[in-house]
Amino acid sequence: MTAVESQLQLFWDRFRVCRPSHMIFEASDAGQVVLKRTLPFLIHGDEGRGKKKQGVLIVNAHSILGKGVATKRKRKPGTEQGMNYSGSTFCTRFVLGVLPKSWYEENDDAYFGLVDRLADDFSTLATTGITGPDNQRFWAATLYCKGDWPFLLKVGHLWRSFHNAPKKESSRTPCTGVCHLCDAGVPDVPYEDLTMNGEWVFTQGTTVPWTQYPDLLASCPHDRSFPATFFAPDPWHNWHLGEGRALVANCMKLICPLADGSNMDQKVDSLFEDYKAYCKQNRRQVYASRFSANMFNLIGNEFPSGSWTKGNFTTSLVKWLDHWLNSRRNTFEDGSLLMKAATATSLANQVFTRLYLQPLWIPGHIARSIASQWENFLVLHQRMAAQAIAENRIRRKKKELTRITNQISGINKSPSSKLNGDRRSLDGMTPLQEYCNAISMIIPGLVCMYLYKHQPYENWWSWRMSWMTFSVLIHLPFSCSYHVLLAKRLLEDAVDNTVPCSLISPKNNQARRLDQSFIHFTCLVTGVALSQDEIFSTICVILNLYFISRLWAAKDAGLLERMGNIGVGVVMYGLPPLLRGDFVNVLLGASYFALGAVMMYLRVGGWGHCLLHIFSGGLCYHAMQASSLLA
Repeated sequence: MTAVESQLQLFWDRFRVCRPSHMIFEASDAGQVVLKRTLPFLIHGDEGRGKKKQGVLIVNAHSILGKGVATKRKRKPGTEQGMNYSGSTFCTRFVLGVLPKSWYEENDDAYFGLVDRLADDFSTLATTGITGPDNQRFWAATLYCKGDWPFLLKVGHLWRSFHNAPKKESSRTPCTGVCHLCDAGVPDVPYEDLTMNGEWVFTQGTTVPWTQYPDLLASCPHDRSFPATFFAPDPWHNWHLGEGRALVANCMKLICPLADGSNMDQKVDSLFEDYKAYCKQNRRQVYASRFSANMFNLIGNEFPSGSWTKGNFTTSLVKWLDHWLNSRRNTFEDGSLLMKAATATSLANQVFTRLYLQPLWIPGHIARSIASQWENFLVLHQRMAAQAIAENRIRRKKKELTRITNQISGINKSPSSKLNGDRRSLDGMTPLQEYCNAISMIIPGLVCMYLYKHQPYENWWSWRMSWMTFSVLIHLPFSCSYHVLLAKRLLEDAVDNTVPCSLISPKNNQARRLDQSFIHFTCLVTGVALSQDEIFSTICVILNLYFISRLWAAKDAGLLERMGNIGVGVVMYGLPPLLRGDFVNVLLGASYFALGAVMMYLRVGGWGHCLLHIFSGGLCYHAMQASSLLA
C-alpha cells in the first residue's frame, strides 16, 4: 500500500466512525469503490464581487485532506491528518464554474443548469471514477456542500432558512423554521436558545427541509440517517461576516466614549491609530486605510453593524479589541458591558485560534474544551444583548437580532466544526476497540467468580455477595451487546439517547438505555447489599429507579445528567462502608473507580472505555470484600 493509499484508508476508517450510515461505505462493502483509492472532496459556493462590484457566483471543489496550516508545529507522520489550508490556491482549490449574477438574477435556468452539469460530474466521479496512466482506478466522493447561507438555500431548495425568521415580536402566521438541520423557530422550539441542550437539539434531522429533492444530493453519496448534513454551514464565513463582524461593531460602540477626541470622527481616528500600532507591533496586516463611523454604523442609537467584506479584517479587529479591552480591564466596573466585552473577545479569539490550528481529526478532550469555551461565549453574548437592551443603549431591532442569532446558529451546528459533535468522537472507538470494550466487561464477573471459587474460609460467602454477583452478571449481556453493535456500526447514535424509543432495534438507542439501566440496577443491588439500614436502602432503591426512569422518559436525560447519575449511584453504595469505618476498601475501590473515570474522560486514544471496564474489576473486588465484613 502506497503512502497515499495509506492516508486515504486512514481517513475513511475514521470517517466511518463519525458517519457509519454514509452511502460511500455501502458502495465500498458492495465492491463498487475502493476506499484506499477514493478521494474525499468538498464543494464550496459563494457569491463574490466582480467588475464594478457586481455579484458573481464562484463554485469550486477542494480536497478535505491537506498540509494543515503554516505553523512551526510539525504533524505526527502517518497518523495526524491536516486540513487543506497551506499551499497555493492554484494547487488546493479547483474552480468548477463562474456565473455573473446578471445571468441568474431574474431567471434561475443558468444557475441550475450549472448545478445540474456539476451534479452529473460528481456522480460519475463517485460511481465510475477515472483511470490513471498506471491503469489504477480512482474515485472522488463529494462528502459535503458548503458555503454561505444564500448559496446553500438555493442549491438545496431549502424551505427552512434564515428568510423565515420572525421580524416581529408576534405574528399570526407561525414560523416554519429557520434552520435546515433542525426545527428551530417553529412554535415551542425557540431559535434564540443558543445552549447545547435547547429544544432544537432534539429535533435535528426529524423533518425534511427542502421543497424538492436537491440534484446535488441525488448525485453525491451522503449520510442516509441525516441527509440534510450534506449542506454544511461554513463556520468561518458565519463568524467573519456574521457574528464576529457584529461583535466588533458593538464593541466599537462601547469603547468610542473612552477614546481620545472631542467628536465621533476624532475618536474613531484615535482608535484606528491604536489599531495600526497594534498591527505593527504584532506584525499583522492592516486591512483598512482608516476607520469611519459608517464602517461600524455608529451614528445615533442604531444597531451597530460592520460593512466590510474581508473576513481576515474581522479576525484582525477581534484580536486588536481583545488586546485593547483586556489591557484596560482593571478600569472597568464589575458586571459592566465593557467587562463582558473583554471576556467575550478573549473567548472568541481562543476558540477560533485553537480551532484553526487543530488537525483534521480533533482529539476529543480538545474538542470538548473548545466547545465549552464556545458555549461560554454564547451565554455571555446573550447576557450582553439583554443588558444592552435593559440599559436602553440600543433600540431593540428584531430583524438585526434575528440575523445575528441565525449566524451564531450556523456556527453552532456546523458539522465541519466538530464541536457539537458526531455520535462517537474520532479519538473514540474503532471496531477493534469496541470489541475489546465488550470483552473487558467480563472482568468484574470474573472477579466475582474468582472470589466464589477461592473463599478464604468456610461460610465466607454470603447472600449479599450472591446478589451483587447476580447484578454484575445480568448486566453483562446488555453491555456486551451494546458494544458489539457499536463495533459493527449498527447504531445510528452511540452516545446520546435522543432517538425515540421502540422495541429492541439497532436503529435507535435501546441498547444504550438497557446498558445504563442495568448499571443502575447493579448500583441499586450493591447499595442494598452493603447497607444495614432500611431507610438508606430505600433511598438507594428510589434514586436508582428514578435514574432508570430518566433514561426512558420521552425527553430523556442528556449525556452530562446520565454520567452524573451513574456517579451518584456508585457513591451511594460507597457510603455505608465508609460510615462503618471500612476506609481501606472504600479508598481503594474509589481509587479504581476514579482512575477508570479519568481514563474514559481522556479517551487514551480510544482505549479509555476499555480501561474503565478493567479498573471496574478492582472496584468490584473491594465492594465484595466490604460485604464480607457484614453478617
